[in-house]
Formats: sequence, C-alpha cells, structure tokens
Amino acid sequence: MSVIYCALYPEDIENLILLTTGVDFGVDGTLSLWNDKKNFDVDKFVQAHGNIPAEYLQTCFLMMKPVQNFISKYINFYENIEDDKFVENFVAMEKWLGDNIALAGEVFREFVKYFYQQNLLIKNKLRISGKTISLKKIKCPVLNLIAQRDHLVPPASSTILNKLISSKDYKEIIYPTGHIGMSVSDKSIINLWPEAAKWLAKRSRDKSTNILF
Repeated sequence: MSVIYCALYPEDIENLILLTTGVDFGVDGTLSLWNDKKNFDVDKFVQAHGNIPAEYLQTCFLMMKPVQNFISKYINFYENIEDDKFVENFVAMEKWLGDNIALAGEVFREFVKYFYQQNLLIKNKLRISGKTISLKKIKCPVLNLIAQRDHLVPPASSTILNKLISSKDYKEIIYPTGHIGMSVSDKSIINLWPEAAKWLAKRSRDKSTNILF
C-alpha cells in the first residue's frame, strides 16, 4: 500500500521505508503457489464465505511452516519454561499472532487476483480509482528492509524494486532473520532499527522530529 500510494502521490512523500514488502508476486513461494488461479478459485471462495474468516487466514500462515509452528515452537517453550522473560515474551507473541479479524471479501478477491494471479503492480497495469500505477514515479529516497529468511515475502519479490523505480537514492538491507523477526527480534531492535533511523535522519528536512536509537 505504501508503494502504491507513493507512486500515486509522489509529491506527498519525502522518504519511503519499506519493511518486508512484496512487489513482484510472480516469484516462486508458498503463497504464490497456493494463490495460483490453477489451484485457487478466489471468486467461488469469496462467494461462499463473504468476508474471509480469520481462522482461514491464521491456518494458512501456520501451515506454511508446520513443523516450527506445531512442534518445534512448543518444544522450545518447554525447554525454557523456567525463564520468566522468555515465557512473558512467548505469551505476548502468541497473543499477538492469534489476534486476528475477518478480512473484507472484496479486498481479498482483488489482492489475490491483481497481485498474485495477474501480478499487475510490476507490469504498471494496476489501476486505483481510475489511475494507472507507474512505479517509475517513485523518485524519493527509498530504504528497503528485507528479511533474508522470509517465508511470506521471498527476498526476490522485494529486491526487484530498485529496477522498477526512478529513485537515485536507494538502499537495500537484507537482514538475516525471518518476516516477523525484522520487527520484534532483539538483534533487529539493537542492530537494524538504529541504522534505519540514521538513514531517515540524514534525509529528513526537519531534523528536530527524528529519534535516533
């Protein structure tokens, strides 16, 4: 959504920071396979369910890494059950991961069709409110943060962005963690986010609003 908005209204954006952001949905991956129109009739699915049940989405995400989500995670929890900090973090993360709501059916239909099945964004054929999205209109500085072990957004789906935009100030950081770890892991908080903050501070006109870690 940030990429699309920046392409639509480039004059509004001073700097663009992306976090585990898919752009090319034709890259091989579990979600691209599941959502392929040969395997998934999204029209029938939305017709049957209306809004997409939260339980369906949650199950899909869990089944992408079944061994880790159904076995390894709980073995790790048992092995660290005497560690109060670990247990506190584990419970908080599980509550966050399980706190889902239904998704509007039409949003789901358009996302699956236009992105996964037709890959319109990188073809510059996606239309929003009658306007065609051209990624070449993105000229502002861009920091693209990519998770090396991302099972939801394959790194190749993000790295292609540099070839599709017009920005002369583009930086890419591929960090050795997974999709969620980019935001919540201790290593990311200590090492990645201070670097992102410094990048933003150097490119922001109002220096007083920047917070450095």
